[in-house]
Amino acid sequence: MESDEKFNILIVDDEEEVLRALKRTLERAKEFDANISLASDAEEAKEKLSRNDFDLVLSDYNMPKMNGVQLLQWVKDEFPDIVRIIITGYSDLDTARDAINEANVHNYIEKPWDNKALRDTINQTIVRKKQRDEKDLKKVQSAQEAIKTIIELQDQARSAEGPNKYYKQKTIFSFKSPADFNNFSFMLKGMGNVAIEDIQVFEDNYIVIVSIYPKNISRIK
Repeated sequence: MESDEKFNILIVDDEEEVLRALKRTLERAKEFDANISLASDAEEAKEKLSRNDFDLVLSDYNMPKMNGVQLLQWVKDEFPDIVRIIITGYSDLDTARDAINEANVHNYIEKPWDNKALRDTINQTIVRKKQRDEKDLKKVQSAQEAIKTIIELQDQARSAEGPNKYYKQKTIFSFKSPADFNNFSFMLKGMGNVAIEDIQVFEDNYIVIVSIYPKNISRIK
């Protein structure tokens, strides 16, 4: 499935040759159209992420100071809507699999990579996430309706058993006006374990990503 959108992709690797090779491969992609930015380490990546909007971060695992798992964990916490993919060598494969849980990485790519498989993985991951986000989007008529949904999700989080009890739940609301969104934000201040993670404005719609955390749980993913 091909996408007709243009994506902003940040590639992070401490090897310049690898950065150039990945950039060439993605710029030639027929599966998607992308603007490619490069970072040679995690600190440079953080700086670019703070100043620009990205759809996807593609990071090598084995980097000095802060490895790819740690970087993508930071991306998840600061920019939860960005797609996260890690690149790893065979010897680090088990660690990469663990990263899918630790940093909620959406996918991983093994070195040495096949160029077409690399492009297909990126395209499929972006498309799947977009479809999931569209499915999760809740168009609400009022702040009260959104709060009711959050209370239901809070109850589910508090009653979760097993490994799921450590995971936050995400929901996405679409408000038709600034007044609806402002009313929602005001009502949300009195609720515990709930946080607004991102706000995007499209024409007259406010798209708001909200996370609901399990009560009294410090280990959050």
